[in-house]
Amino acid sequence: QDDSCTRISITVSAAAAKYITFDGVQDTYRAEIKQDIFGASITGTAFNLPAGELKVAAGIEARKEKSDQIYSALTQAGDTLSNSFQNSKGDYDVREGFIEVNVPVLHDIPFIRTFDLEVAGRSGDYSTVGKVFSWKFGGTWSPIDSLKFRAVYQKATRAPNIGELFTAPAQTFPNGIQDICEGTRAAISMGGADAGSNAAQTSDAVRAYCRSIPGIADQITKNGSFTIDDNSDRQSIQGFDVGFAGLGEETAKTTTVGFVFTPEFAPTFSLSVDWFRIKVDGAINLEPRQNTVNTCVNSLGASPLCSRITRELVNNPRARTPGSVFDITSLEANIASIESSGVDVASRYRFDVGDNSSVDLSFAYTFLAKLNQDQEGSPTQDNRGQLNGDGRLGAGFKHRANLGVTYTVGGFSATWQTNFQSAIQDTRVEADRALDRGDNRVEAYYYNDAQFRYTFGKENTYDVYLGIDNVFNSRPPPINQNGASNITGTETAAESFDPIGRTMYLGFEAKLF
Repeated sequence: QDDSCTRISITVSAAAAKYITFDGVQDTYRAEIKQDIFGASITGTAFNLPAGELKVAAGIEARKEKSDQIYSALTQAGDTLSNSFQNSKGDYDVREGFIEVNVPVLHDIPFIRTFDLEVAGRSGDYSTVGKVFSWKFGGTWSPIDSLKFRAVYQKATRAPNIGELFTAPAQTFPNGIQDICEGTRAAISMGGADAGSNAAQTSDAVRAYCRSIPGIADQITKNGSFTIDDNSDRQSIQGFDVGFAGLGEETAKTTTVGFVFTPEFAPTFSLSVDWFRIKVDGAINLEPRQNTVNTCVNSLGASPLCSRITRELVNNPRARTPGSVFDITSLEANIASIESSGVDVASRYRFDVGDNSSVDLSFAYTFLAKLNQDQEGSPTQDNRGQLNGDGRLGAGFKHRANLGVTYTVGGFSATWQTNFQSAIQDTRVEADRALDRGDNRVEAYYYNDAQFRYTFGKENTYDVYLGIDNVFNSRPPPINQNGASNITGTETAAESFDPIGRTMYLGFEAKLF
């Protein structure tokens, strides 16, 4: 103790340190990503038309993608504080060719300053999904120099990535799985339903199938009905997420309509507003575990999905109810159709504040009007306004925005950016989860980032920069682990909120050629 304060030192015992580090063994994880690319392209004017130059861009590209994820023996065995993960390795190659043509159609006639058409196509041949083709058709119309209207309709394709194709079994613990067989009782003589069954609206055949499961039959004999315990049974269900090498490509049809405004009285100001609608078919998603259980039971055990479910046997060593679902494997599959729509707004304005200094303002905003997912065997899922979860899309924030301010003086610049995410719910169907309203709602979040950069050298050859992400160290919202979101190991929606906190980075860039 000194005159100003008392210093307290707290340490754990050697035995405790060994316990939390698996007897002092350090866990390891190694990831390697390798990409080999060869490409060639050509751009230029093919010839002149009455309204201007017909411009063409064309090229070819060949890529080889390879990725490895190597976990320690402890992680593979599930002996760390995290789940069990297995080593994953995969690769694929693709050859592509593309062409884009910009055709000036009309120029300098009444009500038409310019009117251009754009056509593009890209063909690819993947070692995984085979041949794919994407195309685009669009146009721009400028009635005056400061206003341009634009519209694009296109078909896009996305081949599955290495993780979706080749990820080895990764352990997870899904929440809220319901079993159609729960509540099943012994059959009543002279026909009729098994009174008190939780499956009262299911068919006699389904109830009979439930009774045929050995563990369920054992519980009915002993207790008169098959009852699942929320703690020992439902909350201890595990599963493995697995990639699938037989995936096909996703295809999307996209429509975009909007305008760009660049007024003559403020040449450094621009404003763009675009409405978009995207429809994705064959979207890749993990098969929802609830759908797997429902499909298996309703098919009377005949569905191939039944092979992905493990139920507890009689006299099992675990403290779980015989017949209850213990493990559900989920594979990636082309099973979803996604539709989204909304409005994108972007604006920028730069102005001088001195002989050698300026301020640059930027603003971007997205309003999400629709985010629906239709998946085989499941009702339409409205993801707008709710977080990610089993069988869902990414977080459906209704409003997202960022505002940036950059001050530049000479070779020095300072940038501040504020990012906004609107309030959202863990699940929009509160009756499906045992959640208080306070736990279910997440308030709006703001994140602030800063970067300082200095450019120097002949022809501004060098840059040194310092950045700070999440300047105010905003903590992520705690999410109830009994909720619908996939929060295993983080206790928050880590794909939507920053689970790390304030981060600093330092970098240096040099333009050598």
